[in-house]
Amino acid sequence: EVQYRCYCPQRSPCGASLATAIVEIMDDVEAEESIDYYAVLNVGRDCSQEDVSKAYRELARVFHPDKHQGDDLKQGAQDAFAKLQEAYDVLGDPRKRQ
Repeated sequence: EVQYRCYCPQRSPCGASLATAIVEIMDDVEAEESIDYYAVLNVGRDCSQEDVSKAYRELARVFHPDKHQGDDLKQGAQDAFAKLQEAYDVLGDPRKRQ
C-alpha cells in the first residue's frame, strides 16, 4: 500500500494510505468553493512540473473509472478522476499555474 505525505493545508503531514487520504481530500474539495489543486494531486506548492506529472499519473491509475466495479465505486472514481484531471490541467500548464 502506498504511503504518502499529505500536503493539504488543513492537515498536518501524515502517512495515511493513498486511497484513504484522497477520499478525505475529495470530501474537503466538495465542501469548499475554491479547490486547492496542490492538495488534490498531493504535491507541495514548490514542486516541479515533473512532480506534478508523476503525481497525476500515479493517482490516475488508482482512480481511473474503468478499474472500479459497482455503481457507487465507479461513480466515486469518476468524480475523483474528474477533479484530478482539472487539477492537472491547471498545474500541468506553467501559465495557468501562476
